[in-house]
Amino acid sequence: MQKYQKYSAISLVCFLSFVFFTTNVQASFEGSANNKPVVKSPNSAAARPTTSVDKSTIGGGSASASQGRSGAIDRAGEEVGNRIAALGKLSEKLSQMKKISEDQKSKLQAGIQEVINNLTALKVKIDSDTDPEVLKADMQSIAKEYRVYMLVVPRIQVLAAVERVNATAEMLGTISQKLQTRLSQLPQGSDISALQTALTDLNTKISDAKTQAQAAADAVIDLTPDDGDKTILEKNNQALKTARTALQSAQKDLVAAHKDASDIVKGIKELLKSNRPVPTSSAPVE
Repeated sequence: MQKYQKYSAISLVCFLSFVFFTTNVQASFEGSANNKPVVKSPNSAAARPTTSVDKSTIGGGSASASQGRSGAIDRAGEEVGNRIAALGKLSEKLSQMKKISEDQKSKLQAGIQEVINNLTALKVKIDSDTDPEVLKADMQSIAKEYRVYMLVVPRIQVLAAVERVNATAEMLGTISQKLQTRLSQLPQGSDISALQTALTDLNTKISDAKTQAQAAADAVIDLTPDDGDKTILEKNNQALKTARTALQSAQKDLVAAHKDASDIVKGIKELLKSNRPVPTSSAPVE
Protein backbone atom coordinates (compact mmCIF):
# COMPACT_ATOMS: atom_id res chain seq x y z
CA MET A 1 0.00 0.00 0.00
CA GLN A 2 2.87 2.35 0.83
CA LYS A 3 4.39 1.84 -2.61
CA TYR A 4 1.15 2.82 -4.31
CA GLN A 5 0.94 5.94 -2.16
CA LYS A 6 4.43 6.90 -3.33
CA TYR A 7 3.45 6.62 -6.99
CA SER A 8 0.22 8.51 -6.35
CA ALA A 9 2.32 11.29 -4.87
CA ILE A 10 4.51 11.36 -7.98
CA SER A 11 1.40 11.52 -10.14
CA LEU A 12 0.18 14.47 -8.12
CA VAL A 13 3.50 16.27 -8.52
CA CYS A 14 3.39 15.63 -12.28
CA PHE A 15 -0.08 17.09 -12.42
CA LEU A 16 0.77 20.12 -10.32
CA SER A 17 3.89 20.88 -12.36
CA PHE A 18 1.84 20.74 -15.54
CA VAL A 19 -0.82 23.03 -14.05
CA PHE A 20 1.92 25.46 -13.01
CA PHE A 21 3.29 25.42 -16.53
CA THR A 22 0.02 25.83 -18.39
CA THR A 23 -1.38 28.57 -16.15
CA ASN A 24 1.77 30.64 -15.75
CA VAL A 25 3.83 30.09 -18.87
CA GLN A 26 0.77 30.41 -21.11
CA ALA A 27 0.02 33.76 -19.51
CA SER A 28 3.43 34.95 -20.61
CA PHE A 29 2.95 33.44 -24.08
CA GLU A 30 -0.23 35.47 -24.46
CA GLY A 31 1.88 38.57 -24.11
CA SER A 32 5.10 37.46 -25.77
CA ALA A 33 3.82 35.04 -28.38
CA ASN A 34 0.13 34.86 -29.18
CA ASN A 35 -0.28 38.62 -29.33
CA LYS A 36 2.96 39.03 -31.28
CA PRO A 37 4.35 42.01 -29.39
CA VAL A 38 6.55 43.42 -32.12
CA VAL A 39 7.85 46.96 -31.98
CA LYS A 40 5.71 49.34 -33.97
CA SER A 41 7.03 51.32 -36.90
CA PRO A 42 7.74 54.95 -36.01
CA ASN A 43 5.28 55.95 -38.75
CA SER A 44 2.46 53.70 -37.59
CA ALA A 45 -0.59 54.98 -35.76
CA ALA A 46 0.30 52.92 -32.68
CA ALA A 47 3.67 54.65 -32.40
CA ARG A 48 2.14 58.13 -32.37
CA PRO A 49 0.81 59.77 -29.20
CA THR A 50 -2.96 59.71 -28.92
CA THR A 51 -2.97 63.25 -27.59
CA SER A 52 -3.26 66.12 -30.05
CA VAL A 53 -2.49 69.79 -29.84
CA ASP A 54 -4.78 72.44 -31.27
CA LYS A 55 -2.48 75.42 -31.66
CA SER A 56 -5.40 77.78 -32.27
CA THR A 57 -6.73 77.13 -28.79
CA ILE A 58 -3.35 77.16 -27.06
CA GLY A 59 -2.02 80.41 -28.48
CA GLY A 60 -3.03 83.76 -27.04
CA GLY A 61 -4.39 84.49 -23.63
CA SER A 62 -8.07 83.63 -24.01
CA ALA A 63 -9.96 81.32 -21.69
CA SER A 64 -10.38 78.81 -24.52
CA ALA A 65 -6.63 78.84 -25.09
CA SER A 66 -6.02 78.12 -21.44
CA GLN A 67 -8.55 75.29 -21.43
CA GLY A 68 -7.10 73.83 -24.63
CA ARG A 69 -3.60 73.81 -23.19
CA SER A 70 -4.80 72.34 -19.92
CA GLY A 71 -6.73 69.57 -21.67
CA ALA A 72 -3.76 68.63 -23.88
CA ILE A 73 -1.43 68.56 -20.88
CA ASP A 74 -3.88 66.41 -18.90
CA ARG A 75 -4.13 63.88 -21.72
CA ALA A 76 -0.36 63.75 -22.10
CA GLY A 77 0.03 63.32 -18.35
CA GLU A 78 -2.40 60.41 -18.36
CA GLU A 79 -0.51 58.66 -21.15
CA VAL A 80 2.82 59.16 -19.44
CA GLY A 81 1.42 58.09 -16.06
CA ASN A 82 -0.04 54.87 -17.46
CA ARG A 83 3.27 53.93 -19.04
CA ILE A 84 5.26 54.68 -15.91
CA ALA A 85 2.86 52.53 -13.87
CA ALA A 86 3.18 49.65 -16.35
CA LEU A 87 6.96 49.94 -16.30
CA GLY A 88 6.93 49.86 -12.50
CA LYS A 89 5.05 46.56 -12.56
CA LEU A 90 7.51 45.14 -15.09
CA SER A 91 10.41 46.21 -12.89
CA GLU A 92 8.86 44.43 -9.91
CA LYS A 93 8.32 41.29 -11.98
CA LEU A 94 11.91 41.44 -13.21
CA SER A 95 13.29 41.77 -9.68
CA GLN A 96 11.58 38.50 -8.72
CA MET A 97 13.11 36.49 -11.55
CA LYS A 98 15.66 33.90 -10.44
CA LYS A 99 16.57 32.15 -13.68
CA ILE A 100 18.38 35.01 -15.40
CA SER A 101 21.80 36.32 -14.40
CA GLU A 102 22.23 39.34 -12.17
CA ASP A 103 24.09 41.06 -15.00
CA GLN A 104 21.16 40.57 -17.38
CA LYS A 105 18.72 41.68 -14.70
CA SER A 106 20.79 44.78 -14.01
CA LYS A 107 20.86 45.76 -17.70
CA LEU A 108 17.11 45.39 -18.02
CA GLN A 109 16.38 47.28 -14.81
CA ALA A 110 18.63 50.10 -16.03
CA GLY A 111 16.70 50.21 -19.31
CA ILE A 112 13.35 50.36 -17.51
CA GLN A 113 14.55 53.08 -15.16
CA GLU A 114 15.91 55.13 -18.05
CA VAL A 115 12.50 55.11 -19.75
CA ILE A 116 10.78 56.03 -16.48
CA ASN A 117 13.22 58.92 -15.94
CA ASN A 118 12.76 60.18 -19.49
CA LEU A 119 8.98 60.03 -19.26
CA THR A 120 8.99 61.76 -15.88
CA ALA A 121 11.23 64.57 -17.19
CA LEU A 122 9.05 64.87 -20.29
CA LYS A 123 5.92 65.22 -18.16
CA VAL A 124 7.55 68.00 -16.11
CA LYS A 125 8.50 69.85 -19.28
CA ILE A 126 5.06 69.47 -20.84
CA ASP A 127 3.47 70.86 -17.68
CA SER A 128 5.51 74.04 -18.05
CA ASP A 129 5.13 74.52 -21.82
CA THR A 130 3.36 77.70 -22.92
CA ASP A 131 4.45 77.96 -26.53
CA PRO A 132 2.13 75.85 -28.75
CA GLU A 133 4.96 74.79 -31.06
CA VAL A 134 7.11 73.63 -28.14
CA LEU A 135 4.16 71.83 -26.57
CA LYS A 136 3.40 70.08 -29.85
CA ALA A 137 7.03 68.97 -30.22
CA ASP A 138 7.16 67.71 -26.64
CA MET A 139 3.95 65.74 -27.02
CA GLN A 140 5.25 64.21 -30.24
CA SER A 141 8.34 63.09 -28.36
CA ILE A 142 6.06 60.80 -26.34
CA ALA A 143 6.03 58.64 -29.48
CA LYS A 144 9.80 58.26 -29.29
CA GLU A 145 9.61 57.10 -25.71
CA TYR A 146 6.68 54.89 -26.72
CA ARG A 147 8.93 53.00 -29.12
CA VAL A 148 11.35 52.36 -26.25
CA TYR A 149 8.43 51.32 -24.06
CA MET A 150 7.17 48.93 -26.75
CA LEU A 151 10.57 47.24 -26.78
CA VAL A 152 10.95 46.99 -23.01
CA VAL A 153 7.54 45.37 -22.50
CA PRO A 154 7.91 42.35 -24.83
CA ARG A 155 11.49 41.77 -23.66
CA ILE A 156 10.30 41.38 -20.06
CA GLN A 157 7.37 39.23 -21.20
CA VAL A 158 9.76 36.92 -23.03
CA LEU A 159 12.03 36.65 -20.01
CA ALA A 160 9.05 35.99 -17.73
CA ALA A 161 8.12 33.07 -19.99
CA VAL A 162 11.74 31.88 -19.94
CA GLU A 163 11.66 32.04 -16.13
CA ARG A 164 8.59 29.82 -15.94
CA VAL A 165 9.85 27.38 -18.55
CA ASN A 166 13.05 26.86 -16.54
CA ALA A 167 11.15 26.52 -13.26
CA THR A 168 8.84 23.90 -14.77
CA ALA A 169 11.79 22.08 -16.36
CA GLU A 170 13.48 21.89 -12.97
CA MET A 171 10.36 20.42 -11.36
CA LEU A 172 10.12 17.82 -14.11
CA GLY A 173 13.83 17.10 -13.68
CA THR A 174 13.25 16.32 -10.01
CA ILE A 175 10.37 14.05 -10.96
CA SER A 176 12.60 12.30 -13.50
CA GLN A 177 15.16 11.48 -10.81
CA LYS A 178 12.46 10.05 -8.56
CA LEU A 179 11.09 7.95 -11.41
CA GLN A 180 14.55 6.56 -12.16
CA THR A 181 14.82 5.50 -8.52
CA ARG A 182 11.39 3.85 -8.65
CA LEU A 183 12.30 1.94 -11.80
CA SER A 184 15.42 0.55 -10.12
CA GLN A 185 13.27 -0.66 -7.20
CA LEU A 186 10.82 -2.69 -9.31
CA PRO A 187 10.80 -6.47 -8.81
CA GLN A 188 13.67 -8.25 -10.52
CA GLY A 189 12.73 -9.49 -13.97
CA SER A 190 10.24 -6.70 -14.66
CA ASP A 191 10.27 -5.53 -18.27
CA ILE A 192 11.01 -1.81 -17.96
CA SER A 193 12.49 -1.25 -21.41
CA ALA A 194 9.53 0.84 -22.63
CA LEU A 195 9.50 2.84 -19.40
CA GLN A 196 13.23 3.45 -19.61
CA THR A 197 12.80 4.69 -23.19
CA ALA A 198 10.10 7.08 -22.02
CA LEU A 199 12.37 8.29 -19.23
CA THR A 200 15.16 8.96 -21.72
CA ASP A 201 12.73 10.94 -23.87
CA LEU A 202 11.55 12.83 -20.77
CA ASN A 203 15.10 13.91 -19.99
CA THR A 204 15.74 14.86 -23.62
CA LYS A 205 12.62 17.04 -23.71
CA ILE A 206 13.57 18.75 -20.44
CA SER A 207 17.05 19.49 -21.77
CA ASP A 208 15.73 20.86 -25.05
CA ALA A 209 13.17 23.03 -23.25
CA LYS A 210 16.00 24.64 -21.29
CA THR A 211 18.01 25.11 -24.48
CA GLN A 212 15.07 26.76 -26.23
CA ALA A 213 14.42 28.99 -23.21
CA GLN A 214 18.03 30.14 -23.23
CA ALA A 215 17.81 30.84 -26.96
CA ALA A 216 14.74 33.01 -26.34
CA ALA A 217 16.52 34.96 -23.61
CA ASP A 218 19.65 35.42 -25.72
CA ALA A 219 17.56 36.73 -28.62
CA VAL A 220 16.14 39.67 -26.66
CA ILE A 221 18.54 40.46 -23.84
CA ASP A 222 20.75 42.91 -25.78
CA LEU A 223 18.16 44.63 -27.97
CA THR A 224 18.32 48.41 -28.20
CA PRO A 225 15.57 50.94 -29.08
CA ASP A 226 15.40 51.78 -32.77
CA ASP A 227 15.10 55.58 -32.30
CA GLY A 228 13.41 55.73 -35.70
CA ASP A 229 16.02 53.58 -37.48
CA LYS A 230 14.11 51.11 -39.67
CA THR A 231 17.05 48.70 -39.84
CA ILE A 232 17.20 48.40 -36.04
CA LEU A 233 13.40 48.21 -35.93
CA GLU A 234 13.39 45.21 -38.29
CA LYS A 235 16.22 43.59 -36.34
CA ASN A 236 14.32 43.97 -33.07
CA ASN A 237 11.14 42.56 -34.55
CA GLN A 238 13.00 39.57 -35.97
CA ALA A 239 14.64 38.92 -32.60
CA LEU A 240 11.26 38.98 -30.84
CA LYS A 241 9.84 36.55 -33.42
CA THR A 242 12.85 34.26 -32.89
CA ALA A 243 12.24 34.32 -29.15
CA ARG A 244 8.57 33.57 -29.69
CA THR A 245 9.40 30.52 -31.84
CA ALA A 246 11.86 29.24 -29.24
CA LEU A 247 9.31 29.61 -26.45
CA GLN A 248 6.70 27.72 -28.46
CA SER A 249 9.21 24.89 -28.94
CA ALA A 250 9.95 24.89 -25.21
CA GLN A 251 6.23 24.70 -24.48
CA LYS A 252 5.85 21.65 -26.73
CA ASP A 253 8.87 20.01 -25.08
CA LEU A 254 7.42 20.43 -21.60
CA VAL A 255 3.99 19.16 -22.62
CA ALA A 256 5.66 16.06 -24.11
CA ALA A 257 7.83 15.65 -20.99
CA HIS A 258 4.75 15.78 -18.77
CA LYS A 259 3.13 13.05 -20.87
CA ASP A 260 6.26 10.89 -20.57
CA ALA A 261 6.24 11.27 -16.78
CA SER A 262 2.56 10.38 -16.56
CA ASP A 263 3.04 7.33 -18.80
CA ILE A 264 5.94 6.12 -16.65
CA VAL A 265 3.94 6.45 -13.42
CA LYS A 266 1.07 4.55 -15.02
CA GLY A 267 3.45 1.85 -16.27
CA ILE A 268 5.06 1.41 -12.86
CA LYS A 269 1.66 0.99 -11.23
CA GLU A 270 0.68 -1.67 -13.78
CA LEU A 271 3.93 -3.59 -13.24
CA LEU A 272 3.46 -3.53 -9.47
CA LYS A 273 -0.11 -4.71 -9.87
CA SER A 274 0.91 -7.59 -12.14
CA ASN A 275 3.64 -8.64 -9.68
CA ARG A 276 1.40 -8.43 -6.61
CA PRO A 277 1.18 -11.86 -4.92
CA VAL A 278 -2.23 -13.54 -5.07
CA PRO A 279 -3.70 -13.66 -1.53
CA THR A 280 -4.26 -17.17 -0.19
CA SER A 281 -7.39 -18.24 1.69
CA SER A 282 -7.06 -18.57 5.44
CA ALA A 283 -9.96 -21.04 5.67
CA PRO A 284 -9.00 -24.44 7.18
CA VAL A 285 -8.63 -27.34 4.78
CA GLU A 286 -10.94 -30.24 5.55
